Amino acid sequence: EGIGGLALALVVASALLAPVGVAAAGTALAAPAVASRGLAVALLSTVVPYSLEVVALRRTSARAFGVALSVDPAVAAVAGLVVLGQALHPLEWTALGLVVAANLGSALEGAARPVEVAP
Repeated sequence: EGIGGLALALVVASALLAPVGVAAAGTALAAPAVASRGLAVALLSTVVPYSLEVVALRRTSARAFGVALSVDPAVAAVAGLVVLGQALHPLEWTALGLVVAANLGSALEGAARPVEVAP
């Protein structure tokens, strides 16, 4: 449950994929520079974001969490543009904007109506 379940899932996934990495890269994975970079990528791209999402989901409403997650692709696109110089096609920017707007509209519409709870 929660972060404990996430930790277990990441360990299992790592154990299942480690043989594939060793088969492809061999002993190069044991080099300190490669191992430290791999650990940094694992922590910064998976463990930290997912852990923060689990904590946020517990502390916010499902609507607010959904809106926050709908912005993720847009943030990734901007990061790709700024950090890597990867430009998106205008149609892709439009699609991203529509997804964010739809989720925001859904959250605002839901917030305008009171939610009835069954007794």
